[in-house]
Amino acid sequence: MFESIFTFLAFVFIIFLFALQWVIPYIDFSRFSKKQKPTEPSPSKQTKEQISNTDPPPPPKETKNIVTPVQPISFHSPPPTEQPELRCDSFGNIKPNASEPPKNSKIPVLIYGTILVAFLIGIVVLIITQIETPEPPEPHVHEYVNGQCSCLSFDESYCEPIYQEILDIMETMNTPIEDLVTIQSKLELLPIEYMGVKSITAQCYTLHNLCTTIRSESMTSEPDYQKIQTSLFTFFDKKNNGNYSLWNISSIVNSFFDVNLYSNETIIWSLLYGYWSSSSGYYISYDGKYVSTNLPNQLSHLSSYYLPARGREIYVSESANGLGTNAFRIFNIKNHRITIYCYSTGKSYVLTLEDPP
Repeated sequence: MFESIFTFLAFVFIIFLFALQWVIPYIDFSRFSKKQKPTEPSPSKQTKEQISNTDPPPPPKETKNIVTPVQPISFHSPPPTEQPELRCDSFGNIKPNASEPPKNSKIPVLIYGTILVAFLIGIVVLIITQIETPEPPEPHVHEYVNGQCSCLSFDESYCEPIYQEILDIMETMNTPIEDLVTIQSKLELLPIEYMGVKSITAQCYTLHNLCTTIRSESMTSEPDYQKIQTSLFTFFDKKNNGNYSLWNISSIVNSFFDVNLYSNETIIWSLLYGYWSSSSGYYISYDGKYVSTNLPNQLSHLSSYYLPARGREIYVSESANGLGTNAFRIFNIKNHRITIYCYSTGKSYVLTLEDPP
């Protein structure tokens, strides 16, 4: 109704001015003026005049008895009006008769009350109007940056296809290191608050560090077997961790034993680093230079032989050149536990890491 409180006050002031022109004729301004007291002669001067007048009083005048005729009473004429009683003060000054006070008009009081009520009603109307009709907010225009607006809303048409592509790569992981780099680049295109982007980003960073550690150490001339083994065991822990359920951890671990990706034997001997034994008394040990075992194989009757490895296969040979024949195959790898299949006996043995060097 009113856009501001100043407009409302101006409206009320105009109403007051219009009402005031009807009130002024009924206002008796003489009631508010100061009354002038009648001037009375000073008692001191009057006393002096009375004292100074020492002449004898004049003789009284002769008065004649004048008879005032009595008027007959007429029953048809109106009764004589009573003259107002005059009062004099001690000095002979005439005072008006104040027995009847002036009558006060109630019209100004009613008009003042009406204006006050209208003013209060106007204030209530203004408050209600301001509460019920707030100014409508300006329409928000979404401006997306990497699929997210400043109001925290997401552009699903942009985010959803990229996010689904990331999930598809996580489910396969055919080439882990390349796939992790691809996932990282795609995650940078999405808002960090979108879906599981925040957790996937942290997990991708961890897995990428483990993969690069294994690859870089396995390709050096003096690899750190302990570091490679620790990284492999960390992958096994992640495999059993529900937070990494979206990742194909098995595919990542198997890639390290893929001869097409890693043609050297460092990774398998890093896995067998330390002393492994079974409940039946079989063992295999590797200290980084030499390997010893009592697992049955084709050359176990010899005092010494060579055990070259490739992928998951360990071969046995009398010469340092060449692979020789298949002796063992490692499968079902777990954290601190492996299963070894012996080709000579056709049996499998479960070995546990007892004392890592």
